[in-house]
Amino acid sequence: GWGAIKLTSGSTGEPRGIAVGAGALAADDAQLAAAMGLEAGDRFLALVPLSHSYGFASLLLPALVRGSLLVVPEDRSPLAPLAAARALGATVFPAVPAWLGAWVRLRSAPDWPASLRLVISAGAPLPPETARDFRLRTGRPVHVFYGASECGGITYDAEGGAGERGTVGTPVPGVEVTLDADSGRLEVRSAAVAETYLPEPAPELAGGRFRSADLGTFEGAEVRLLGRADDLAIVRGKNVNPREVEAVLRALPGVDDAFVVGVDGPDGPRSMLRAVIAARAGGVDYPRVAAWCRERLAEHKVPRGVVVVAELPRTERGKLDRVALAALAG
Repeated sequence: GWGAIKLTSGSTGEPRGIAVGAGALAADDAQLAAAMGLEAGDRFLALVPLSHSYGFASLLLPALVRGSLLVVPEDRSPLAPLAAARALGATVFPAVPAWLGAWVRLRSAPDWPASLRLVISAGAPLPPETARDFRLRTGRPVHVFYGASECGGITYDAEGGAGERGTVGTPVPGVEVTLDADSGRLEVRSAAVAETYLPEPAPELAGGRFRSADLGTFEGAEVRLLGRADDLAIVRGKNVNPREVEAVLRALPGVDDAFVVGVDGPDGPRSMLRAVIAARAGGVDYPRVAAWCRERLAEHKVPRGVVVVAELPRTERGKLDRVALAALAG
């Protein structure tokens, strides 16, 4: 029978139910424990909401299946997790890039708790500079983890250098990852794949296989994510991956984060790029953004409009709210 019904994040539209069998949940927990080298005495620092698929797999399942202890911060203040880890000897920290990025930007951050031997990042892309700065500051790497609600863990970076290379590690043992030859979409097969979508089934999730909307490529044994199939824009007849443009924008001094989307233009749907930029400092405007991009990108990849905000909107689960961002971009 079904062990759980998850919900998709809702970051791109209405959430859907995902029926996951009890055996699939157990398989996911076993595969991740082996890949991450988790130990019986590990204590998990519970920052990520348990209702999030990442928190469900990285916190709730270890507690339910293996009796692992969860260290819960006393409050939601930014540094409460580290205080809890120091007080109660947490050893594993399933973190998110936004929190890690905020911590490395602190001028006088508290010392990193010595007990935290394993720091994991998932839920959103980890900027390479955040991975680098964290390693330089703490002497410990960040281990990138990539998964999906429909299939559990997909890849993991056991060595700890993938974040700085911009990849997401290698397939978790027991998980088969292939690329669709025509579209470049990732396809996942494992014992942890869910059974079906609810209320209506869909061919993307059936028969022990999940066909993701994520685009990727292999670099040796590692997977590099290239954005989503439903994000591609067609500008002047050429495919443009908004993630490439976002990476360039994030390197612009004064920019904290960026989101790029294809919007309807004179040449049809998704034929023009617009950007939403998070910048707390002044001086980030369209002329500066356009000049920066023209020096680094082909002309058709330069955004034709920019909206500057204090921070990018996110869903309750901490993911970028793509619906709200698309509305901001116009």
